[in-house]
Amino acid sequence: MKTKGARLLNERPGWLGLSVWDLGALGYVLIISHAVLRPFGLELLAFLIAGAAFLILLRIRLKSRPKTIRDFLKSKLGSKTLN
Repeated sequence: MKTKGARLLNERPGWLGLSVWDLGALGYVLIISHAVLRPFGLELLAFLIAGAAFLILLRIRLKSRPKTIRDFLKSKLGSKTLN
């Protein structure tokens, strides 16, 4: 029997390691990319974009801790001064 690491036991289970928020974000990527590509007649590329976003997000989620993306965005968009 294969044992799971402590990190996997303490995280919420999801589909392929993705949470409900991740799947919702992928849905928004699909909708927005479809709306942007519709005037050009390239709606099918929206599925490729959403698929690429899925693979990138899956790789991030499986290789690092759950809050990696949030912490990265806060560091880039947040203020650079200490209170």
